[in-house]
Amino acid sequence: MRELGRGGMAVVYLAERADGQFRQQVALKLLQSGLSTSHVSRRFDRERQILAHARHPGVARLLDGGSGPSNRPYLVMEYVDGRAIDRYCDEEKLTLDARLDLFLQVARVVEDAHRNLVVHRDIKPSNILVTADGHAKLLDFGIAKLLDPEATSPGEPPVSGSAMRLMTPAYASPEQVRGLPVTTASDTYQLGLLLYILVTGRFPYDLGKGDPAERMRAIVQREPMRPSSSVIASGAEEEGWSPPGQGPRTPADIAQARSTTPSRLRRALSGDLDAIVLKSLCKDPEERYGSVAQLIGDIERLRSGRTVTARPDTWTYRTGKMFRRHAAVFTTAAAAVALVVALGLVYTSGLARERDEAQQEAAREARVTGFLRTLFVVPPSAGPLTPRQILDRAVVKVDLELKGEPQVQADLLVLLAGMYRDMGMPSEAQALQRRSLELAAEAGSTKNRGRSGTGPEGNVDGIDGSR
Repeated sequence: MRELGRGGMAVVYLAERADGQFRQQVALKLLQSGLSTSHVSRRFDRERQILAHARHPGVARLLDGGSGPSNRPYLVMEYVDGRAIDRYCDEEKLTLDARLDLFLQVARVVEDAHRNLVVHRDIKPSNILVTADGHAKLLDFGIAKLLDPEATSPGEPPVSGSAMRLMTPAYASPEQVRGLPVTTASDTYQLGLLLYILVTGRFPYDLGKGDPAERMRAIVQREPMRPSSSVIASGAEEEGWSPPGQGPRTPADIAQARSTTPSRLRRALSGDLDAIVLKSLCKDPEERYGSVAQLIGDIERLRSGRTVTARPDTWTYRTGKMFRRHAAVFTTAAAAVALVVALGLVYTSGLARERDEAQQEAAREARVTGFLRTLFVVPPSAGPLTPRQILDRAVVKVDLELKGEPQVQADLLVLLAGMYRDMGMPSEAQALQRRSLELAAEAGSTKNRGRSGTGPEGNVDGIDGSR
């Protein structure tokens, strides 16, 4: 019906059944004219063998296969109506978390392939289509490699050979570029590169403007820029940093496609995600994740707030993760501790205040008692005095000797006022009672110190009536 895509070896068409029995659309992969060599044909046979054994829902199903006119081999596969994963993510403005969801779908497909001894070797955005309902499908096992020697066709070179360096240059692993044996670690590298593109919208290094030698040097020699740095790095907007089919984009464009801002995107990428991506992109295959399962495990740990294996397992890192993972618990506990401490301080402060008040009260009472002992001591030279004279003399002594101690003065005047009242001198008693109130107010105290419930805060005008 129409062409869907074209690669180095084959063309893929959208096709439909022609026998009229029922309607069915498929993807028809046909070897390009002039490439029907025995080596290429064997690769077609291998792809058919791989797809025939694939059972994962993330792999496009094989429906049929054979040879057409001029013995050109073909494959009939499930037609996946979708968009390339990077286009889908950007056009739908998926968040970082949603992009990780899709990436994990792809990684699990690759993990399943590895369990079945298949290395894909060509993981790139255009080979991963996402359907309208958000399901990712991994396509094109055309250059995939079988790790089981017994599964190879007779006469086929061993898996470690490099007789034909089949790869997509921009997405090739360093060992593919150098012509070294390819293992599952190559797929781990390509998954790391895919993850880098999905989260940053860029390549991890400048691949140049079409110079193959420069591109190969970049892949083999240049260290990748941290994802968190690349989203705001000056110069990273140039063409060499952009994946094929995407023009240069500003940090604002990239962040907007991820429904965030450049600063927030950088913070989200910093730390764990930086470490995960960079570990996947190590030049030395031995320094990458030992398996795709380990890569998947680290991303799952990242999303659940646990420590990731890509970072050094220090005490501060583990403690920080624990605090962030259990932030609500620690916040509640901290609030509870703060409350207990505050209550303890209040309680201690209250006890201290009560203790101080008790000590002040005891000291005041001792002062009053001591003064009373001397109040009515009359020297012989003064001669005999009447009770009235003794009281008057005592009032003067309170004024003179206790000046500056208003509370003690107030307490003594209350006692003297009661004595005046008992001797039938209510006006004198009332005058002392008023002075006692003034002194008590000056001392900052209005506690009742009167006899029989009558004191400085009592009803002064009611003294006579209370008798």
